[in-house]
Amino acid sequence: MVNTAHDKPIILIIDDTPSNITLMSGILNNTYKVKAATNGKKGLEIAATSPLPDLILLDIMMPEMDGYQVCDALKKSSATSDIPVIFLTAKNESEDEEKGLKMGAVDYITKPVSPPIALSRIASHVELFRQKKALIESQRALSDEINEAASYIQSLLPQKLDQDTIKSSWQHIPCSALGGDAFGHHWLDDDHMAIFLIDVCGHGVGAAMLCISAINSLRSESLANTDFKSPASVLNGLNKAFPMEAQNLKYFTMWYGVYSQSTKSLKFASAGHPHAILLKKESDKDDVSLNKLETKGIAIGCFEEAEYREEQVYLASSNKLYVFSDGVYEITDKNDHEMTLENFSDLVEKKFSSRFSNLTEKFKKNEFIFFLIYRFIGGIPFFISNILPTIFNVKVRNFFLGSIIGMTPQLFVGASLGAGLNKILEENSEVPSILELISSPDIYLPILGIIILVLIGFLFKKKFYTK
Repeated sequence: MVNTAHDKPIILIIDDTPSNITLMSGILNNTYKVKAATNGKKGLEIAATSPLPDLILLDIMMPEMDGYQVCDALKKSSATSDIPVIFLTAKNESEDEEKGLKMGAVDYITKPVSPPIALSRIASHVELFRQKKALIESQRALSDEINEAASYIQSLLPQKLDQDTIKSSWQHIPCSALGGDAFGHHWLDDDHMAIFLIDVCGHGVGAAMLCISAINSLRSESLANTDFKSPASVLNGLNKAFPMEAQNLKYFTMWYGVYSQSTKSLKFASAGHPHAILLKKESDKDDVSLNKLETKGIAIGCFEEAEYREEQVYLASSNKLYVFSDGVYEITDKNDHEMTLENFSDLVEKKFSSRFSNLTEKFKKNEFIFFLIYRFIGGIPFFISNILPTIFNVKVRNFFLGSIIGMTPQLFVGASLGAGLNKILEENSEVPSILELISSPDIYLPILGIIILVLIGFLFKKKFYTK
């Protein structure tokens, strides 16, 4: 609890000598509210009791618990660690003062006390402490407001689609609590869907407010003289509505597309934003091609006379569209080399290469057989082997049947090896050598079985898991 500006600041005096407490109380009473304790234990109790003191005057030489011990306990407690402590003592050696300051004290006043000097030092530290508390409270209030604004931006993000003709998924990881990055998709009518991503320069409240204003303009279709089914028209409208001179010199990049279900076409335009990526797969081929959906255009708000143009592509049901901000690829490796947009495009293309696509298609067509082989091969950590099937949406029936049938040979061989070891140990009073163990049919036959299973697994993998 922080005392208000209209309350007298609270000073806690911890001193085992009552006359010293009386003396300091007389000096302080006109300006401060004084609390006192004659031992360290009682002092710690009062210090942690609300309302907390604004400053503690602490004697060093006390029985049972000296001032250094009390100060150490105060600084270790989260409730009292920030309260300024001034050592008040007859010890005037420099090493004593150095020790006290290292313990966390803010000042050191020696006895006999000079009232003007003591009052001046106490007033300075009390004022600093109150200013610090006020700053913390302001920061906490600002943080709450920022978090509330961030939650609002999060609420503007779209619901993920899972329709027969269109599916969407996204991931939003802001680099700060409040920024100017957002995206969305919404239906313009029964046929046309708008898709966009905004990246405002900088972070903080200003960037967030500009981002929210732009999104609301798109959703409400409130831009003057704008055809919202035309990406170029939308970017031109935004550029006129949000000049950087009127937005505290803030601007934003943007990618905007409009998809038509009836024509299977996607119109798109860009304003200084990284190109979107379209992964296309023809129905009669396994190869996946990467298409960069980019147009030339300056960032929104930079140049009043800027003009934007749009392009058009046709989409098949197997196509995937990736729209992203520069935060996806502006990362550095262990050698401090930053990834470029081209590096990222190459990475995506490699990720969805023909081999992966071929495997995915084969898996979908022969789910049970492939999962059976997957379980039979083994050698995969248990938790991973149970997570991976979810990536391919393996049916529950195929999961359990494939697991039971595919893992049975492994379990049988493993059980046989365990039974063989147990038999040998029971029949021998001493532990046999490695050579004796290996030469026993109860051991080498299960080991041979393991080798055969591994070889069969590799053959299956070579036949079914390669292009």
